Amino acid sequence: MKWEIIIQAIGALLATLISIYQIKTNIPRSRNKLKQDLEILRLLSPDSESYKLIKKSIDKDINTIYALKTRKGSYDLNINKIIDLISGILFFFIGSLWTIYLMSQSEPNLWIIVSIIMVVGGLGQILAGMGNKRIV
Repeated sequence: MKWEIIIQAIGALLATLISIYQIKTNIPRSRNKLKQDLEILRLLSPDSESYKLIKKSIDKDINTIYALKTRKGSYDLNINKIIDLISGILFFFIGSLWTIYLMSQSEPNLWIIVSIIMVVGGLGQILAGMGNKRIV
């Protein structure tokens, strides 16, 4: 069994997963959906449990869309940002090492495309983990 094929398959899978995750996390919830939730919230009684649940979801979406500051210029650091930062650093370094390895070989190798996707995806994860995004 060739271990190189298994390593390349794992690399391709990781590059695909990080690309999907990047696309999913960088597309904000649409404002139309937020508007619909606000209309539903207006119809509910403020005392109901559904009202509180929808209100919490709306507040979270507004904070995500507008990247509101929490207090005195500092941003809220949550576990998702920490995961983004750590996974971004890992994917960046693993992709970089894999790219260097593939470039050092004497024959051309198309797997270098996957390794470059890992590097770019890792950079995106690092940027996502470093600060709030304001998407207007």
